[in-house]
Formats: sequence, structure tokens, C-alpha cells
Amino acid sequence: MNLGEIYRWVTDQAIGYAARPKYHIYLCEAGWRADGHAFLFINKSNYGSDYPIKKSDYNFFPLPVSYISCSDIVTYSDFEIKKINPQRLGVLSNAHMVELYSAIASSETMVQWQIDLVCDALKAAF
Repeated sequence: MNLGEIYRWVTDQAIGYAARPKYHIYLCEAGWRADGHAFLFINKSNYGSDYPIKKSDYNFFPLPVSYISCSDIVTYSDFEIKKINPQRLGVLSNAHMVELYSAIASSETMVQWQIDLVCDALKAAF
């Protein structure tokens, strides 16, 4: 997996749901604070200061506008990813990764170590 790749699979990590399909953006290995690989969810609603992306830029999204979560990362181990066997749908553009970097850097809901992790990963798009 590479930075910015967009995937969709059923996950049990969406708050309030036993399992549901979710879009994910791959970031990087999660490091020592969390096991596995770090992703951001893409949601159909803005839950506060999330980053908007448009169907016109990524035609596989079902809605005119979707939102990249700027409040939390989600992680999956190598074993979980292998079991899920995710299918890559596309890649977030470098321009959008740069804008996402700014949105994450100014997040008031994401904890600082996650902000640092995400921003360090997104620097590769500069």
C-alpha cells in the first residue's frame, strides 16, 4: 500500500456500527503507538472540520461530496489487511494531500501524536 491510495471494505471500526462498508485512505505504518497501518476514514457527512472531496475528482464515490475524517486515524494489522484483501479504487491527488495536510495540522479534535503521524506521512506529497 502507498500513501494516498483509496480503498473500500467492510470494517467493524466505525463508531456506532458492528460492521459497515467504509472508504479508507492509506497513510503509513502506524508506528509504536498503534499496531499496523494507519488510515483515515472517508465519510458521507462532515462531522466537524473534515476535509471535503468531490465525486467529480474521484468518480467511484457515490455522493457529490464526501469528507475525509480529520478527527482520528484507524489502524489495521498486516493480518487484518490480508484477511480483508482490500481493492484499490484510486489515489488521492497530490494537491488534495497537501490541502489535507493543512486540515489535519489545524485539527482541534485529533490527538497530537496522530496529527504528527498523519502530517509526517503527507509531507511526501510536497
